[in-house]
Amino acid sequence: MGKKALNVSSLLSRRLHDDRAKEVVKQLLAKDQDGHIVGHIDLRHHGDAYKSHRLLLGMGVDKSMRQQGLGMRLLQHAIEFCRQQDGIDWLDLNVLSANTPARNLYLKAGFEIIGEMSDCYRIDGEQVAETSMTLSTSG
Repeated sequence: MGKKALNVSSLLSRRLHDDRAKEVVKQLLAKDQDGHIVGHIDLRHHGDAYKSHRLLLGMGVDKSMRQQGLGMRLLQHAIEFCRQQDGIDWLDLNVLSANTPARNLYLKAGFEIIGEMSDCYRIDGEQVAETSMTLSTSG
C-alpha cells in the first residue's frame, strides 16, 4: 500500500432507524492513493434514549499507516462532525488499557479518562482491562 496523499472522505453519513436504537450515525474512511482503506471511524448512538446526547466512537488505523498523523486527522474530523450536530454534547470511547499508543492519541485529542474496568475481557485466557474516555463536544 502506498503511503502518499491520503484522502479522508466521509463516505457514509446516514441515520438508520429501527426499534432498538439508531445505529451508525457517521462513518469516516481514509483511503490511500490506490483506494485501499487504511483507516476508519464510526460514530454510533449508545442505544439508550437517555444517552441520545452522547455518541460512541470506534476507530482503527492500518498498522502500516500508524505514527503518521492519520489517526489524529480522523479524530479531528469526527470531533468536528459532533460539534456541528445539535444535541450531541459528548463523544465517548472504550480502549484496551494496555493499548498505550491509542490511549495517548485520545488524550492528545482532548479525551479524558473517566474510568477503567479491570478484567473486562478474557483474551486467550488473560485478563484484559478496558479504559473509558470521553470528550465534551459542546461549547
